[in-house]
Amino acid sequence: MLVRHIACGLGLLMGLASAQTLSVEGAQALTYKRAAGIDLKLHVFKPADWRITDHRAAIVFFFGGGWTNGHPRQFAPHCRYLAARGMVAITAEYRVKQRGDATPYDCVEDAKSALRWVRQHADELGVDPWKIAAGGGSAGGHIAACTAVVTGFDQPDEDRRVSSRPDALVLFNPVTDTGPGNQSNRRFGVRSAEVSPVVQVSPDAPPCILFHGTADRPVPVAQAVAFQRAMNRVGVRCDLQLYSGRGHGFFNHRPGTMRDYISTVRYMDRFLSSLGWIQGPPTIAPEGAASWHGYTRRDSDLQGRRLIVVEPDQPAEGRPWIWRARFFGHEPQTDVALLSQGFHLVYVDVADLYGNAEAIAAWDACYNHVTKSLGLSPKPALECMSRGGLIAYRWAARHPERVACIYADAPVCDIKSWPGGKGTGKGHQGSWRRCLEAHGVTETAAMQWRENPIDVLAPIAEARVPLLHVVGADDEVVPVAENTTVLARRYRALGGRIRVISKPGIGHHPHSLVDPSAIVEFIQRHTTGSGDWFSLRGGLDRSRRRFEAGGDARVAFLGGSITHNSGWRDQVGDDLMRRFPKTRFSFVNAGIPSFGSTPGAFRLSRDVFANGQVDLLFIEAAVNDSTNGRSREEMIRGMEGIVRHARRRSPRTDMVMLQFVDPDKVAQLDGGAIPAVIAAHEQVARRYAVPSVNLALEVTERIQGGDFTWKGDFKDLHPSPFGQKLYADAVSRMFDTAWRTPSSEAAPGPHPLPAPLDRGSYAGGVMVPLSAADLSEGWTLTPSWTPTDGKGTRPGFVRVPMLVTTTPGAAATLSFEGTAVGVLVTAGPDAGVIESRVDGGPWRRTDLLTRWSGRLHLPWSHVLHAGLSPGSHRMELRFAAQQPDRPGKAAARLAWFLVNQGRRP
Repeated sequence: MLVRHIACGLGLLMGLASAQTLSVEGAQALTYKRAAGIDLKLHVFKPADWRITDHRAAIVFFFGGGWTNGHPRQFAPHCRYLAARGMVAITAEYRVKQRGDATPYDCVEDAKSALRWVRQHADELGVDPWKIAAGGGSAGGHIAACTAVVTGFDQPDEDRRVSSRPDALVLFNPVTDTGPGNQSNRRFGVRSAEVSPVVQVSPDAPPCILFHGTADRPVPVAQAVAFQRAMNRVGVRCDLQLYSGRGHGFFNHRPGTMRDYISTVRYMDRFLSSLGWIQGPPTIAPEGAASWHGYTRRDSDLQGRRLIVVEPDQPAEGRPWIWRARFFGHEPQTDVALLSQGFHLVYVDVADLYGNAEAIAAWDACYNHVTKSLGLSPKPALECMSRGGLIAYRWAARHPERVACIYADAPVCDIKSWPGGKGTGKGHQGSWRRCLEAHGVTETAAMQWRENPIDVLAPIAEARVPLLHVVGADDEVVPVAENTTVLARRYRALGGRIRVISKPGIGHHPHSLVDPSAIVEFIQRHTTGSGDWFSLRGGLDRSRRRFEAGGDARVAFLGGSITHNSGWRDQVGDDLMRRFPKTRFSFVNAGIPSFGSTPGAFRLSRDVFANGQVDLLFIEAAVNDSTNGRSREEMIRGMEGIVRHARRRSPRTDMVMLQFVDPDKVAQLDGGAIPAVIAAHEQVARRYAVPSVNLALEVTERIQGGDFTWKGDFKDLHPSPFGQKLYADAVSRMFDTAWRTPSSEAAPGPHPLPAPLDRGSYAGGVMVPLSAADLSEGWTLTPSWTPTDGKGTRPGFVRVPMLVTTTPGAAATLSFEGTAVGVLVTAGPDAGVIESRVDGGPWRRTDLLTRWSGRLHLPWSHVLHAGLSPGSHRMELRFAAQQPDRPGKAAARLAWFLVNQGRRP
């Protein structure tokens, strides 16, 4: 029975039937309501520096107990912690069966009353009335969720003009489905759907974080998964944190078994921080440990040396780790980013040993301890700054089979350069003396010493360990020319692969990169990733099973001119036909020169899915999205629109995102930056678990490694035959890895559909014919438009219907259902300016001319109005009265209207 399981599981049977006063130590008790003869109180915890004039975020917790019993003390530890973090934290009483003879419907009513009271009294509580969260566990999680999504159940005599809806949800193993088939249903009867959160979710629901144990029996984990999906379907954020093997109430504060409590509190903290409600990393840590940037730091002694291990909240598969060689905590951005991805961070103090035999022995002891006692991966990523390069490279040379990759930052690669100062660098005499003593050599012998990093590279190269060096171009302490340049030249000569990121105008400090994404990507790729320039994420199992079955299959290619032209696309098709000879493939070339992700989102139905199911879809837009000057918002909305639309229409379609290269991307990657378009597209790929191939990074790294040159081999952003084959080979390697093992017997289910990154994404994009508009005089519908000025055209945008005007004031009106509207035009040298407005709002001017219009009638998409409320709208469009000087008479040529249909997203 649910009531017995929950109440006993939480240990909350406290004989509350007879209790009339509930106290919570350290809290201020305020009565918010009287019902059934009981004063119901809020137990309020305030920050130490609280003032009545504050506008702090607040949270109200509701205890669990099966709507039968329970005590507000359950969430007192959470409240104390959040008060220390700057919030006003409240744990609420409400009527239950044993205290007030309440029904679950009464519990929901009380929860709404509590939220409304807090909002009404926000000024007295020092609370921002629009930053109030509801939280709770089990039955308390149920009523918290109900305050957010369920209508009705308000106390009749309360002022319902004051909202009882929270602005965020923090739910711990909540009951979210009270319908038939669930243990709780018997408590609700025929009205159960009225307070069943999973069927009440709407786009107005607030963001949510939800914690659930996979072994929860009273409230099966399937409820949590279903609730997340329901929230995501309507475009609402719902972060689901699953805890493997945990039962009901695993999250509670129980001295002696605090790991799950601490983990869930940290995730709660980060969730609230992501909303801007609190600042800084979590501060909670287990007894005997410390908090380091929000993670558990444990210090211990290892054979007389200090050992530091920082633990992630939940270790990633394989328990990867990064091993810091020196200067623990300096420029920690890479370490913190990897901790958030499930890496451990390890450091053993070998200061002043300069990588000598004693330091190597200490590293051996550290490696044995963390791999055997802590179960960390046998192949860590090494991280070395400055003199840390000495120990990292010398240890790696002795144990290359134990190293996944090396990230070196302004590393010392030759002691003669530093600390010796025997070249162009400053050197440091005190360090030079200690270095010689540590290695037991004289200064004369040191000049012939062959144990420097630059001298011990052969075993590392033979093991094919990838290297990344980040250096300041103007480093006068550890000169690049005497250290990294020598090491890179020798390593490449040995067949090793190294990438060097040089920071112009920077000396020895600061280390690292302000945005460590390039470093993090390198480490992840060579530890938890493929080791190649692709990420498989959700994999390609669905398309493989379809191809292995034989019969008919369809593969589509959506992109710009690099996809439209012959080359890599044809080679990928040939590769698939060789791999699956029993399958009859049809290939859809949906490449249109100059087009990126935004027009791709609107033409997906027409150009990709018009002839039915697609089994595998390749998407490329990185070159055109950036060269066409799209904003990051537009890059996200366009690419997410493609992926989300495809997932809705065909949940079993596999997709691959391709990041093609151009000279600007090479320059950015050489400088350690991830191009904005690749960062945006990869954000979409990660959200939807879409495999991606970073051709831009592969080309950049291989050019830097001397494999080929841009000018002599790759030649152009429209690749030479050499470049086309490189693209196709990369896709083929991805196939090899994805399909290396046999298919499982169980057929994979549909791809999941998470909440959107941008609720304004063009996931409902369609092309609307010109005939849908009402036109004034001044427009001409040309059935087969062809330019007369001799300028170029694009396939599909010549000898087609075109709506043309050169008449100022010529107007068109389009009625539509959706959240965004625009036009698809051809823009030649005479492209003019249009004006538009929606629903009588202000007029907006849009210049149709592009940077390429002087030589080409370029197809171009303009989203004129976005972020509209779902529903019916009316766009008015006119050719502007005031036109800029253009060759000939200014004109507007419309090929299609664009509408993002349906509700957001």
